[in-house]
Amino acid sequence: MPLLDPPTLRVMTFNVLHDSVRSPLRPWAIRRPHVMETIREGEAGIVCLQEVSPRQLDDFARDLPEYEIMPGGETGGTILKGWAVLTRAPARFVLGEFFDRGERCPILVRRGLGRCVDTGWTRLEANRTDFATPHLVNWVRIELPTGRTIGVYNTHLALVRGRTRGAPRDLLDVIDRQWNGDLQVLAGDFNALPSGPVLRALTTRAENGPPPFADTWDQSESRTGGNGTFHWGLSLPGPRLDYILIRPSCRVMRTTVARRGFGRNQASDHIAVTSELRPGEPSAGARRQPWPWPG
Repeated sequence: MPLLDPPTLRVMTFNVLHDSVRSPLRPWAIRRPHVMETIREGEAGIVCLQEVSPRQLDDFARDLPEYEIMPGGETGGTILKGWAVLTRAPARFVLGEFFDRGERCPILVRRGLGRCVDTGWTRLEANRTDFATPHLVNWVRIELPTGRTIGVYNTHLALVRGRTRGAPRDLLDVIDRQWNGDLQVLAGDFNALPSGPVLRALTTRAENGPPPFADTWDQSESRTGGNGTFHWGLSLPGPRLDYILIRPSCRVMRTTVARRGFGRNQASDHIAVTSELRPGEPSAGARRQPWPWPG
């Protein structure tokens, strides 16, 4: 009898906040156990993290031995040109090491899920502005016991206006080249609203190209948590900036916005999002009604 695909696949995306960035949150040493507990409670097979420093990467390896870590590359430091050079001193004060070295966007794969047959990362250099942090996409291809593969892509896109047009195009150029009809998952902090140009570009079919991505938030049969994923480090209502996209569309059982890490136990200024997928089943259809905060 042939093997069946795993009945469910849980995918998490979580911007953990780089440990050198100044924010209203407490230091990484205090936030660290809350971040790890958030990941454990999600019970995801695949975890996409953003804003990870070299020290934090080592901490994830020590604290989460149940995962194999695909670290990817480092984005490199912030680029200042023209008038923006005048902001160098305050930017370095706020961003710390992130200003000079950037971040990593590692992918964590739960041991036993499948075999990681290929991994890599690519910088996304289009449309640099006077003030920009470089982008990258980190990716891994996982072979399931059935022989089918899952392609997972993790990225963190900048908030700066002017880069929102080039980044989706660069992302799709990388991901489309690896399209083979099997499930692809694109996750990360997009710093974009659901109705904005970044999401429209990624979820719109290109002529003669692979199918568009679908937002698991819209596809979920049930959802738990709030309507926003960024709370300013102050437990305040904020926008949805963090996404899990899939193609081809499949059944999404539920999407959960983590509730851990508020008050004095904040894990990050972002909230982890987890979607539970059934890759072998067709989508049950989109749900687009708004949610109240906090839900």
